[in-house]
Amino acid sequence: MMRWVKRRKWLIFAFIFVSASSAGFWWWRKTKTATPAKFAIVQRETLTVAVREVGTIEPLVKVAVKSKVAGRIMALRVQEGDFVRKGQVIAVIDPTELERQVNQVKAELTAAESRWRQAMLTLQIQESLLRQQWEQAHADLIAAQANLEKLMAGARPEEIEAAEANLRKAKAQLEAAQKELERQKQLFESKAIAYRQAEAELKVAEANLQKLLSGARPEEIAAAEADLKRAQAALEEARQNLERQKRIVEQGLARQQAEADLQAAKANLENARQNLERKRALYEKGFVSKQELDSAEATYQSALAQVQRAQAALEQVKLDEQQTMAAAQARYEAALQEVKAAQERLNLLRKGRQEDIAAAQAQVERAKAMLKSAMASEEQTLDTAQARYQGALQDYQAALAQLRALKSARPEDLKAAEAQVRRAKVALKAAEARLREKQSLAEEVKAAWAQVQRLREQLANLQTQLRDTVITAPISGVIIKKSVEVGELVASAISGFAQGTELVTIADLSQLVVRVRLNEVDVARIYVGQPAEIRVDAVPEKVFKGTVSKIAPAALDRLLSRSVNPAAGQGEVAWFDVEIKLHETHPDMKLGMSANVDIVAKKVARTLTIPLDAIVEEEGNRYALLVTDPKVAQQVRKAFMAGRLDELFIPESKVPTKKVRIRIGLKNEAKAQLISGLKEGDVLLLKPPKRRVFEIGPPQEGE
Repeated sequence: MMRWVKRRKWLIFAFIFVSASSAGFWWWRKTKTATPAKFAIVQRETLTVAVREVGTIEPLVKVAVKSKVAGRIMALRVQEGDFVRKGQVIAVIDPTELERQVNQVKAELTAAESRWRQAMLTLQIQESLLRQQWEQAHADLIAAQANLEKLMAGARPEEIEAAEANLRKAKAQLEAAQKELERQKQLFESKAIAYRQAEAELKVAEANLQKLLSGARPEEIAAAEADLKRAQAALEEARQNLERQKRIVEQGLARQQAEADLQAAKANLENARQNLERKRALYEKGFVSKQELDSAEATYQSALAQVQRAQAALEQVKLDEQQTMAAAQARYEAALQEVKAAQERLNLLRKGRQEDIAAAQAQVERAKAMLKSAMASEEQTLDTAQARYQGALQDYQAALAQLRALKSARPEDLKAAEAQVRRAKVALKAAEARLREKQSLAEEVKAAWAQVQRLREQLANLQTQLRDTVITAPISGVIIKKSVEVGELVASAISGFAQGTELVTIADLSQLVVRVRLNEVDVARIYVGQPAEIRVDAVPEKVFKGTVSKIAPAALDRLLSRSVNPAAGQGEVAWFDVEIKLHETHPDMKLGMSANVDIVAKKVARTLTIPLDAIVEEEGNRYALLVTDPKVAQQVRKAFMAGRLDELFIPESKVPTKKVRIRIGLKNEAKAQLISGLKEGDVLLLKPPKRRVFEIGPPQEGE
């Protein structure tokens, strides 16, 4: 009986143990497989709604400097990183060819002005002569008609007296015209006035041409050879000096001494550091006094300063070596250029340049034209004197005939008077025709003046190009890019066939901007003057302030939009360029760096916020799941205050909640503004967004 009772007790104990184990295992498995609850707390904070995008740091003002004239770069006076002021000389283009063209055009302009003045003088003389001939023919006609009328009417005594006075006057004019004609003939025969000057200029031009064709004088060549020898001697001296400086730098005695001093200073610093650490350890244990510790600290600081001085001395020695080598190299290059220039001058003296010979030949041709023009002027002057003499002779003959007609009016005199009237009419018509023909001379004057104007414009253009060979900085800033070197050929930036060669790029680094591209949805939320926050990876500890300064008025081109978003196609979102001006800069900021931009659309301070995952939408209304269990809410608040809310594990099925209707306002990508429905500190159960579930199985019949 007792044995059965004991066995029964053991069976009861075993049943209880198995039941408890089963219940514990069931609770443990249910706990592990249960969905953990996620919580959030209604907080009062600042809610910021911003447009976020990544942009590039660029200067507000950037200028690509190009040359207005084409040519070879003779000097380049800046390097990348140099600061330049507006108007500072950047580069110089070789002006030799432009100077030669300016001199040639000046010579052509002088000749054209001379031809124009000569044409003007010829026109004036010819116009005066033709006008006189017309007036003379007109007067002759009037006189002939009056003579005929008098012969037909008979003469009165006062008419005969007037005719005698007219005859005396005509005789005096004839004698004066004859003397003037003889004087002009003498001047023409002696080749006076302009003809002599033109002949002298022709001789000088021919002598200059002959000199260029025959080469320079021996003394000029000897002087040029002496200059070349002096330049070669200076070049040899500069070369020896450069080699000597190279040997000194290669030996590096001063640099070795400075490096040895630096090593000794570093060893002394290491000993001082070890002594300081040992003193600190002994001071902490109470084995040494504070005075000994301060003495060790002072010794360490002195050794550290000695290392810094030795480092600076070594850097100064290296800098001195570089400067010495640069000066020697510059002296050698200058001497080499002088030798080349002296050799070129000697070559030019030994054999004249073809362009100089061509210019001299053109001068000879111009002198010949001047001589011909002067000869024509003398001939015209002689012709004028001859015409005046003929006119005076005709006046005298007419006055004599008139007097004879008045004294005796015979039939033959009447016939002669009638014939004289007819001849006077013919002469007047001929004079009128010649007066109309002077228009051709006026056209020659216009053509000569047009040539003068064209050459003046060409000279002004060449002089402007000559000034443009000195290229200056259009703005103050830093050289961020140098695209050419001395000796390179550059194209003109104002040519119609090319965009010109970029010499350097200048940027004003005092004003930086960040350029971003926003889609059509975000760009509608911003405006000019809107504040922005910029973060740069190179300066992670600082947030830079900025302002939206420019918004593109039109979207980017379709091809450019695809480069921004490769998936963009027809009907895709359009992109706009936006510029944010930085209020401040930082030395670590570099052009081209990426920058994270937050353009603040709206900001609400001290407002209630909840996570977006806490919002449940049903039938157009918004709800939140409020935790109603005070114990669970207290656990959540404690975990939140300790920063361990993510580690809190409570099965979602164990959290009682109540659906509370809420109203929200602004929202960003993470949180929303709470208008009503909850209060600060309320604990909410988060509901992650539902995911679509697809069941994969064998196809059903009929599918």
